Amino acid sequence: MNIVIVVHYLFPHITGTDVGAFEQAKRYVRLGHRVTMVSSNLHRSPSEEIKDGVRIRRVWAANFLERIGIPYPLFSPALFTVLRREIKRADIVHVHGMLYMSTIVAIRLGRFYKKRVVLTQVAPDKYHFRPRETSNIVLKLADAIKKGVFAVLENLSIYIGKRNLKLTDQITVLSLPLKDLLVGIGVNENEIEYISNGVDTDLFFPVNAEQKASLRKKWNFPEHKPIILSIGRFVPKKGLDIFNGAADSSYQLVLVSRGNFKPYLKKAQGPVTILAPMPQEQLLEIYQASDIFVLAAAGEDVFSLVLMEAMACGLPVITSDDPFYLNYVDATYVSLVEKTSESIRQEIKRILKDNDLYSRMSAYSRIQAEKKFSWDSRIQAYVRIYNRLINSKKQSGDGI
Repeated sequence: MNIVIVVHYLFPHITGTDVGAFEQAKRYVRLGHRVTMVSSNLHRSPSEEIKDGVRIRRVWAANFLERIGIPYPLFSPALFTVLRREIKRADIVHVHGMLYMSTIVAIRLGRFYKKRVVLTQVAPDKYHFRPRETSNIVLKLADAIKKGVFAVLENLSIYIGKRNLKLTDQITVLSLPLKDLLVGIGVNENEIEYISNGVDTDLFFPVNAEQKASLRKKWNFPEHKPIILSIGRFVPKKGLDIFNGAADSSYQLVLVSRGNFKPYLKKAQGPVTILAPMPQEQLLEIYQASDIFVLAAAGEDVFSLVLMEAMACGLPVITSDDPFYLNYVDATYVSLVEKTSESIRQEIKRILKDNDLYSRMSAYSRIQAEKKFSWDSRIQAYVRIYNRLINSKKQSGDGI
């Protein structure tokens, strides 16, 4: 079959959404399907290329809204032309996220050309505004205005999203809380299928001490100081400020992100290294060179891809004390702590001090990744959906 996958971002602008979508696309190609991905072009990347058998089309977009915590690229009019050409010859159109411009255009073109459309809801589309800690009246007023704008945008996103959901043939979600969210805005529960994200456990794997030392030398990391890693976008809900606040002289923090971290680095009580977002092959080396992974995020509502990748690399994990995580992991072996810098700092030290605990958490991470997060079952579930929709189209006579 001919599958068109539409995402709002794609490498080199890396998010969990596009990584997961591309991992699916590669596996469809291996099964003999033709796959085209359409996304934004933010870094003067090639407008068309083939990677791992997947044909990629990029359309120029402005991305200034991400600077204020709204990951929403504004596409050029060329989006319509590119999507129309690809969707006309598609059997299945698969869009990610109910809100984005690319989703809106792809769904309507899919309907016009009588194509079957699958929508995967990847996040709650909430902005999780966090005001700054300040006594400055001007800054407080600016935050109040920003909070109001975010509230309006959130309500608007639900309105737009509901319409997009109604126009699709199948809805999937990456977590059960996301399913509850959609049911809460009026979607029939029977129309939603839960298929969580996955991780490539062949690509992401642990290394031995000698290999770890070699990778640290390659990336100029300290040789004899523990490396504590976090990865994420520079938006409030990711908790990167909390992570930076957990810095300590007894270990090295490493953060893979893009943003203005100078205010946080000035307050850091220990060394912090900031690395720009990078391709998966390089990111793998950062995981493998590290000792512990921390995600201080709030309100994720999905089991984050970076958590899966860290666990596949055998890293002990520290994350937020959200009961949602108990759907995926045993709190005996994954540390769920209060979302404060001090709580994270104390937990890092506790794990590093106890070699037996470290070993148990490391082994659990890898075993759980192989057991629960491999891609095979997820790909089979999506292919079943695609085949069912295509067969139902033939039976109804649509497009014939």
